[in-house]
Amino acid sequence: MLMKTFAVASFVALASVLQARRAFGDDERLIRRTRSNHHRYDEQGSTVSLDSTTIATTTTTATTNTTTFTGSFLSIPLISHAELFPNATILEHEHDRRRRRHLSSSSSRTLHSQYTQMNPLYQGYGTHYVDLWVGTPIPQRQTLIVDTGSAVTAFPCQECVHNCGTGHHVDSYYQESDSRTFHVVECSRCKIGTCHHYGKQQRHLHRPKACLVTANYQEGSSWKAFEASDVVYSGGPHDSILKTNKHSFRMHFCCQTKLTGFFQTQMADGIMGMEMASSSMWKQMYNQGVLQEKSFALCLSRQATVSRSGTVAGSMTLGGVNPKLHNTNMVYANQINTKGWFVVRLKRLFLRTNGGEFVQVPHADKVLVEYRQVHVLERDDGNNDIIVLDSGTTDTYLSQTLYHDFNKAWKSLMDGRSYNNDNRRYTNDELGLLPTILFQLEAHDKDDGDLQTPGLVGDLDPNRPTDVLVAMPPTHYMEYNPTTKRYTSRLYFNEKKGGVLGANFMMGHDVYFDAHRGRIGFAESTCDYYNPNAGENEDT
Repeated sequence: MLMKTFAVASFVALASVLQARRAFGDDERLIRRTRSNHHRYDEQGSTVSLDSTTIATTTTTATTNTTTFTGSFLSIPLISHAELFPNATILEHEHDRRRRRHLSSSSSRTLHSQYTQMNPLYQGYGTHYVDLWVGTPIPQRQTLIVDTGSAVTAFPCQECVHNCGTGHHVDSYYQESDSRTFHVVECSRCKIGTCHHYGKQQRHLHRPKACLVTANYQEGSSWKAFEASDVVYSGGPHDSILKTNKHSFRMHFCCQTKLTGFFQTQMADGIMGMEMASSSMWKQMYNQGVLQEKSFALCLSRQATVSRSGTVAGSMTLGGVNPKLHNTNMVYANQINTKGWFVVRLKRLFLRTNGGEFVQVPHADKVLVEYRQVHVLERDDGNNDIIVLDSGTTDTYLSQTLYHDFNKAWKSLMDGRSYNNDNRRYTNDELGLLPTILFQLEAHDKDDGDLQTPGLVGDLDPNRPTDVLVAMPPTHYMEYNPTTKRYTSRLYFNEKKGGVLGANFMMGHDVYFDAHRGRIGFAESTCDYYNPNAGENEDT
């Protein structure tokens, strides 16, 4: 089991919290992350629980991929870690795929306004990563997992004295000495770390003190870093440098000097923190006027092959949303936090017979469809409806209290067979007949919307017809292992309270993290970065 806690004086506690866990199987795959039930801010100890990994600042105690710039937002292709091995499948490298840390040539595209950028995303082992180019005059690439459950960006720098991923990471250490614009953050200006004097083992760093950050995991992995800043830009061609980039900005990040455990053996160089924090990548862009809105969108798809050149598997849009990606109008769930994680309220689950990839059932098939409802306890009954959206967690985890009713509904549709996470053989036809799971999320505006709009609950819940409905088909929650030729469900009911909606939940949707308006938007999409006009809707 893995727990991490941010301990930095500059962070503030979140308004609401819940627990999410990550565990390791026998093959040492990282299955999930752990969150604490109570975020705490200790003025003396400088401790705040912000996400599943405990970060403690030391205290005195190939294809052609394109990044798109369009006026007001930036869209970036997401790359798959699965593509790093040309002769392997994703699941053959599951031990890396399951970790929440989280390649081809691309150039940026601009959308409606000069303040929005759309870049390709690349698929990892259940997560997705993006290129960040760091330094001047010759920017250096770092591949970073896009993580809405983390507040900081971190990757190895040249001052790492031990193995910081050599032979495993996509890129070499960041050579800060080659950058004219690199700065070590002075102790009087710490934004992420806490000022501390270096010990004897760190005197090679040639400075007496710095803003230090340490991350320790219960399973033994850890990393140490100092806070730094440099000029960066995201996206662009994967294998070549942009001469100019109007979306470049000065970013504070964690320059890692020591890694242990899985941080060494992961494929991505580091992580890109995207939660609601002043240290997150998008928030720093907004604060410097590079983005006009406090928002971004992730559109995730899944590819089955592995190649070191990388596979485009969606897009990241910074500063807005790209409606050309959408196959349905965007509908909005209420986002209840103002800082920290992006959190929604889960009101009900529905199981729908005869599968189906989408929330709307084709008219010809409606007579063949049955629904089973699973009620979710309200806040007064234990916070079971408080759910985190976390792109850095591969799978989806819900409360233990939901399992009994969910299993009862499952058995009624599956000839008495219980729901579990055991591996099982299915033919393609059998897989297609598994229930589609529908998640009912509390609406952002309870009086808004045509009740016939795909993505709204409508008649399924007459008391809450404008709530949002998100479909999770069997092809997203069931995962195939080509070695055993078996499937395993990656929807778990093992949280004490609340839960985590991971990357497999977000798949097949453009998910709009609109911190500016306190909402999360969902639109069904193929997430085809190369052909965004495949979408039929121009909603915003």
